[in-house]
Amino acid sequence: MKNLFTILLLLFAFMIISCNHNNIEKGTPKCLKKEINKRFDKNSSGNAKVTEYLFQNKTVYVIDDGKQMPDGGFDVIDEKCKTLVFWVE
Repeated sequence: MKNLFTILLLLFAFMIISCNHNNIEKGTPKCLKKEINKRFDKNSSGNAKVTEYLFQNKTVYVIDDGKQMPDGGFDVIDEKCKTLVFWVE
């Protein structure tokens, strides 16, 4: 019985530790992690995403918060979370 309890406790601890709510990749800049958590926790559509691009030898991120709006767009930010442009499709 003691072994079963130990196994269940370890399993529970592993699930808690390995849980990553937004599936943010390791190596993501801290400011981008904050931006993702701020925007996507409020998003209920489930279509939110961040796409990484290399533009003029600099890494930029396109943030699509998943809101389906006719006049909506995407923020393009750099690694320091400076907004470079608001891009409208």
